[in-house]
Amino acid sequence: MRKWSVTCLEPNDRGNLAAGFISVALDQPSEADARQVFDDKIRVAESLGYASIQLRCDGAVVATWPIATGDEPDYSDMRRAAALISHRAASHHEGLHWSLAEAAEAGTLSQLLRAVDAVYRVTIDYFGADAQAIDGHIQEFSTAEAADDFEVYNRHAAQAIMAIREEDRVALNAVFDAVNGDAAGPRLVGGVCDVYAGLLPVLVTPDGQEFLSAFTARLAAVEEQSS
Repeated sequence: MRKWSVTCLEPNDRGNLAAGFISVALDQPSEADARQVFDDKIRVAESLGYASIQLRCDGAVVATWPIATGDEPDYSDMRRAAALISHRAASHHEGLHWSLAEAAEAGTLSQLLRAVDAVYRVTIDYFGADAQAIDGHIQEFSTAEAADDFEVYNRHAAQAIMAIREEDRVALNAVFDAVNGDAAGPRLVGGVCDVYAGLLPVLVTPDGQEFLSAFTARLAAVEEQSS
Protein backbone atom coordinates (compact mmCIF):
# COMPACT_ATOMS: atom_id res chain seq x y z
CA MET A 1 0.00 0.00 0.00
CA ARG A 2 1.36 3.37 -1.00
CA LYS A 3 2.13 5.96 1.66
CA TRP A 4 0.92 9.49 0.86
CA SER A 5 1.91 12.63 2.74
CA VAL A 6 2.07 16.41 2.48
CA THR A 7 5.22 18.17 3.71
CA CYS A 8 5.21 21.88 4.50
CA LEU A 9 8.09 24.21 5.32
CA GLU A 10 6.59 26.56 7.89
CA PRO A 11 8.18 29.63 9.51
CA ASN A 12 9.64 29.17 12.97
CA ASP A 13 8.69 32.76 13.73
CA ARG A 14 6.48 34.68 11.30
CA GLY A 15 7.67 37.96 12.79
CA ASN A 16 11.36 37.25 12.17
CA LEU A 17 12.49 36.66 8.59
CA ALA A 18 15.81 35.21 9.73
CA ALA A 19 14.37 32.67 12.18
CA GLY A 20 14.29 29.80 9.71
CA PHE A 21 11.72 27.12 8.93
CA ILE A 22 10.54 23.81 10.30
CA SER A 23 9.45 20.87 8.19
CA VAL A 24 6.04 19.41 9.06
CA ALA A 25 4.98 16.11 7.44
CA LEU A 26 1.29 15.28 7.37
CA ASP A 27 0.65 11.59 6.63
CA GLN A 28 -2.59 10.84 4.76
CA PRO A 29 -4.64 7.64 4.44
CA SER A 30 -5.14 7.89 0.68
CA GLU A 31 -4.13 9.73 -2.49
CA ALA A 32 -7.44 11.60 -2.54
CA ASP A 33 -6.95 12.80 1.03
CA ALA A 34 -3.37 13.82 0.33
CA ARG A 35 -4.30 15.81 -2.77
CA GLN A 36 -7.10 17.54 -0.86
CA VAL A 37 -4.73 18.55 1.96
CA PHE A 38 -2.14 19.64 -0.62
CA ASP A 39 -4.69 21.90 -2.34
CA ASP A 40 -5.93 23.25 1.00
CA LYS A 41 -2.39 24.12 2.09
CA ILE A 42 -1.67 25.92 -1.19
CA ARG A 43 -4.72 28.13 -0.68
CA VAL A 44 -3.35 29.46 2.61
CA ALA A 45 0.37 29.20 1.77
CA GLU A 46 1.07 32.86 1.15
CA SER A 47 -0.94 34.14 4.11
CA LEU A 48 0.84 31.71 6.45
CA GLY A 49 4.29 32.31 5.01
CA TYR A 50 5.01 28.76 3.85
CA ALA A 51 8.31 28.38 2.00
CA SER A 52 7.22 25.27 0.11
CA ILE A 53 4.64 22.48 0.05
CA GLN A 54 5.28 19.01 -1.34
CA LEU A 55 2.90 16.19 -2.17
CA ARG A 56 4.75 12.89 -1.70
CA CYS A 57 4.07 9.24 -2.46
CA ASP A 58 6.36 6.66 -0.85
CA GLY A 59 8.84 9.47 -0.20
CA ALA A 60 8.99 10.64 -3.83
CA VAL A 61 7.85 14.18 -4.67
CA VAL A 62 4.73 14.12 -6.86
CA ALA A 63 3.92 17.85 -6.89
CA THR A 64 5.28 21.02 -5.33
CA TRP A 65 4.30 24.58 -4.53
CA PRO A 66 5.44 27.09 -5.67
CA ILE A 67 5.99 25.92 -9.23
CA ALA A 68 9.19 27.34 -10.70
CA THR A 69 8.90 28.37 -14.34
CA GLY A 70 11.15 30.15 -16.80
CA ASP A 71 13.71 32.33 -15.07
CA GLU A 72 11.99 32.40 -11.69
CA PRO A 73 14.59 31.84 -8.93
CA ASP A 74 14.56 28.77 -6.72
CA TYR A 75 16.01 28.40 -3.23
CA SER A 76 19.56 27.85 -4.48
CA ASP A 77 19.32 31.12 -6.42
CA MET A 78 17.97 32.92 -3.35
CA ARG A 79 20.74 31.48 -1.19
CA ARG A 80 23.39 32.62 -3.70
CA ALA A 81 21.76 36.04 -3.83
CA ALA A 82 21.78 36.47 -0.05
CA ALA A 83 25.42 35.39 0.09
CA LEU A 84 26.28 37.74 -2.77
CA ILE A 85 24.62 40.71 -1.04
CA SER A 86 26.43 39.86 2.19
CA HIS A 87 29.78 39.73 0.37
CA ARG A 88 29.02 43.06 -1.35
CA ALA A 89 28.15 44.74 1.95
CA ALA A 90 31.36 43.44 3.53
CA SER A 91 33.49 44.30 0.45
CA HIS A 92 34.49 40.63 0.31
CA HIS A 93 35.64 40.51 -3.31
CA GLU A 94 36.63 36.83 -3.32
CA GLY A 95 33.18 35.89 -2.07
CA LEU A 96 31.56 38.11 -4.69
CA HIS A 97 33.53 36.40 -7.44
CA TRP A 98 32.74 32.92 -6.10
CA SER A 99 28.98 33.57 -5.86
CA LEU A 100 28.82 34.99 -9.38
CA ALA A 101 31.03 32.23 -10.81
CA GLU A 102 28.84 29.55 -9.19
CA ALA A 103 25.73 30.99 -10.85
CA ALA A 104 27.49 31.44 -14.19
CA GLU A 105 28.67 27.81 -14.11
CA ALA A 106 25.15 26.65 -13.29
CA GLY A 107 23.73 28.80 -16.11
CA THR A 108 21.41 30.62 -13.72
CA LEU A 109 22.56 34.24 -13.90
CA SER A 110 19.11 35.40 -15.03
CA GLN A 111 17.55 33.66 -12.03
CA LEU A 112 20.24 35.11 -9.76
CA LEU A 113 19.46 38.60 -11.03
CA ARG A 114 15.82 38.20 -10.00
CA ALA A 115 16.82 36.60 -6.71
CA VAL A 116 19.14 39.49 -5.84
CA ASP A 117 16.30 41.95 -6.39
CA ALA A 118 13.95 39.79 -4.30
CA VAL A 119 16.38 39.52 -1.37
CA TYR A 120 17.01 43.26 -1.40
CA ARG A 121 13.23 43.73 -1.25
CA VAL A 122 13.08 41.48 1.82
CA THR A 123 15.89 43.55 3.34
CA ILE A 124 14.06 46.82 2.62
CA ASP A 125 10.96 45.45 4.35
CA TYR A 126 12.89 44.03 7.31
CA PHE A 127 14.61 47.33 8.12
CA GLY A 128 11.58 49.47 7.34
CA ALA A 129 13.33 51.43 4.59
CA ASP A 130 11.30 53.69 2.31
CA ALA A 131 10.68 51.40 -0.67
CA GLN A 132 8.98 54.14 -2.68
CA ALA A 133 11.91 56.53 -2.24
CA ILE A 134 14.37 53.77 -3.16
CA ASP A 135 12.39 53.00 -6.32
CA GLY A 136 12.42 56.70 -7.15
CA HIS A 137 16.20 56.83 -6.92
CA ILE A 138 16.54 53.69 -9.03
CA GLN A 139 14.25 55.22 -11.65
CA GLU A 140 16.53 58.28 -11.73
CA PHE A 141 19.62 56.08 -12.09
CA SER A 142 18.02 54.26 -15.03
CA THR A 143 18.16 57.40 -17.20
CA ALA A 144 21.17 59.18 -15.67
CA GLU A 145 24.16 60.32 -17.71
CA ALA A 146 27.11 57.95 -17.37
CA ALA A 147 30.66 59.28 -17.17
CA ASP A 148 32.45 55.91 -17.26
CA ASP A 149 31.90 52.17 -17.71
CA PHE A 150 31.06 51.73 -14.02
CA GLU A 151 28.21 54.24 -14.25
CA VAL A 152 27.05 52.71 -17.55
CA TYR A 153 26.64 49.33 -15.88
CA ASN A 154 24.90 50.88 -12.91
CA ARG A 155 22.45 52.48 -15.33
CA HIS A 156 21.88 49.13 -17.02
CA ALA A 157 21.43 47.57 -13.57
CA ALA A 158 18.84 50.21 -12.62
CA GLN A 159 17.00 49.56 -15.88
CA ALA A 160 17.00 45.83 -15.11
CA ILE A 161 15.62 46.45 -11.61
CA MET A 162 12.82 48.63 -12.98
CA ALA A 163 11.98 46.00 -15.61
CA ILE A 164 11.76 43.33 -12.88
CA ARG A 165 9.61 45.59 -10.72
CA GLU A 166 7.21 46.16 -13.62
CA GLU A 167 7.37 42.55 -14.88
CA ASP A 168 8.42 43.97 -18.26
CA ARG A 169 10.30 41.11 -19.91
CA VAL A 170 10.76 43.05 -23.14
CA ALA A 171 12.60 45.80 -21.26
CA LEU A 172 14.62 43.24 -19.30
CA ASN A 173 15.65 41.44 -22.50
CA ALA A 174 16.64 44.82 -23.95
CA VAL A 175 19.03 45.29 -21.02
CA PHE A 176 20.49 41.82 -21.61
CA ASP A 177 20.97 42.67 -25.29
CA ALA A 178 22.66 45.98 -24.41
CA VAL A 179 25.25 44.30 -22.17
CA ASN A 180 25.69 41.16 -24.25
CA GLY A 181 29.21 39.79 -23.82
CA ASP A 182 31.30 37.16 -22.06
CA ALA A 183 31.36 38.90 -18.67
CA ALA A 184 28.11 40.79 -19.08
CA GLY A 185 25.89 38.59 -16.93
CA PRO A 186 28.04 38.58 -13.79
CA ARG A 187 28.81 42.26 -14.23
CA LEU A 188 25.13 43.17 -14.55
CA VAL A 189 24.24 41.22 -11.39
CA GLY A 190 27.13 42.96 -9.62
CA GLY A 191 25.78 46.29 -10.85
CA VAL A 192 22.38 45.55 -9.28
CA CYS A 193 24.19 44.93 -5.98
CA ASP A 194 26.07 48.23 -6.37
CA VAL A 195 22.88 50.20 -7.01
CA TYR A 196 21.05 48.77 -4.00
CA ALA A 197 24.12 48.93 -1.73
CA GLY A 198 24.33 52.67 -2.20
CA LEU A 199 20.68 53.03 -1.17
CA LEU A 200 20.84 50.70 1.85
CA PRO A 201 23.77 51.81 4.06
CA VAL A 202 22.28 49.76 6.92
CA LEU A 203 23.80 46.66 5.33
CA VAL A 204 27.34 47.64 6.35
CA THR A 205 26.31 47.95 10.01
CA PRO A 206 26.55 45.06 12.50
CA ASP A 207 22.73 44.73 12.42
CA GLY A 208 22.76 44.53 8.63
CA GLN A 209 25.54 41.95 8.59
CA GLU A 210 23.82 39.87 11.26
CA PHE A 211 20.56 39.87 9.30
CA LEU A 212 22.26 38.87 6.04
CA SER A 213 24.21 36.08 7.73
CA ALA A 214 21.09 34.68 9.39
CA PHE A 215 19.01 35.05 6.24
CA THR A 216 21.64 33.26 4.12
CA ALA A 217 21.75 30.40 6.63
CA ARG A 218 17.95 30.24 6.63
CA LEU A 219 17.82 29.98 2.85
CA ALA A 220 20.54 27.31 2.82
CA ALA A 221 18.50 25.26 5.30
CA VAL A 222 15.33 25.68 3.23
CA GLU A 223 17.27 24.68 0.10
CA GLU A 224 18.46 21.50 1.82
CA GLN A 225 15.02 20.66 3.22
CA SER A 226 13.39 21.18 -0.18
CA SER A 227 15.80 18.92 -2.08
